[in-house]
Amino acid sequence: MPIDLNEDLGLRELAEIVHDIDLKDNKFNRSEAAGLGAVIRGLAESIKDDRKLAQQAGPIFDGLYELFSRGKKTTDREKDGGKQDHHSRGTRRKRSTQK
Repeated sequence: MPIDLNEDLGLRELAEIVHDIDLKDNKFNRSEAAGLGAVIRGLAESIKDDRKLAQQAGPIFDGLYELFSRGKKTTDREKDGGKQDHHSRGTRRKRSTQK
């Protein structure tokens, strides 16, 4: 039985990210592709055994699937790597003056 990506939001979003990572064509323009690709490449550099790599990477994909399945969208803060202006949200932090 074929998988209907239109009925499984989490799987569809993951498939789009994996497509962008694998084909490097940015077809879906998924902002998560660059970061996830870097994580997987880093794991692949340190874990040469494919089975062990799949075991280590599995929870990453499971977590993303769970997040996307619940309809969670990447926020603007996540998209810009957390570089939003904190002053506009009233979360200004004091700078340390210790030397």
